[in-house]
Amino acid sequence: MTRVSLGRAAALGLAALLIALAADAFIPRAERVVRAVAERNKDAGRAQPLRLDLVLRIEESDPIGTGILVTHPSGLARLELRGPSGVVERHVLQGGEHLAMRDGERLREPRAFLPPLFLLQADHELELRSGLAQLGAELDSIGLARCDEDDCYVIGDPTRAPPPFEPPIPESEALEFEALELDTLELDTTALFEPIAPEGIGEPLAIDGPRATIWVDVLTFEPRRIELQSGVRIWFGAPAAFDQVQVPSWIRIDEPGKRPVTFDVVAVSPVDAPAAAFSLSWLQRPIQPVSPPAKTVPGPLSGENP
Repeated sequence: MTRVSLGRAAALGLAALLIALAADAFIPRAERVVRAVAERNKDAGRAQPLRLDLVLRIEESDPIGTGILVTHPSGLARLELRGPSGVVERHVLQGGEHLAMRDGERLREPRAFLPPLFLLQADHELELRSGLAQLGAELDSIGLARCDEDDCYVIGDPTRAPPPFEPPIPESEALEFEALELDTLELDTTALFEPIAPEGIGEPLAIDGPRATIWVDVLTFEPRRIELQSGVRIWFGAPAAFDQVQVPSWIRIDEPGKRPVTFDVVAVSPVDAPAAAFSLSWLQRPIQPVSPPAKTVPGPLSGENP
């Protein structure tokens, strides 16, 4: 190997080292980001049972209904939606099971109207890691991605993680390798000259399906997006302050093959919510009639038949 070649190899090795160091500087370990998110949840006042008053929109429509969502840091949640035409739809999440009824009739395939907001309420690293593990996220995988105009850490998807840094071959080993005669190596050289398909270069790792991930703003550590293994994507708006509690100003839910739904958050308050508040009896409780408004919008809230 010539001096020029050695110099070029050393320069390339130094450049690779600097790139690796830069990547390490911008992407901390996943557990550090999880810990920072838990601290952010605590500082935002979300680490308690909360009631969210909502306005429902489908795609870019005007508001078509209102709702009350109660979410608990343990993972329990319930939601009651009311439409102007008098339609009432209830959802409850208990033990990982999602049940729903519309006007007293059970829904066979309820919409994903109960996103895992408990990830925004966990105020301890272990609790947040446990919640992510329940969703199937790979906890030690972290990468970078764009969030609209900002950058986000993405936890849970190993295909987004930067490749491991491999240091260059030391100069002494390179010289020893050069001194070997090619004909003394037992190599099958036919494989060296097989063509490589261009589309195979730089392709991401193959995956079986959608991965569970949480997307976190790199500056504020505020959760910006959650993806589930079912293919559902949940987007969070900028935080809004309601007294001492900060929550996303809106929540958008994208389900495969469904019309996107947005919940605008109009009020938030702490609430006393024991486990009994998320029971099947609440789901089946008789619907209290309300005075119908002057203007009505026909059809069910979720835009589908039971």
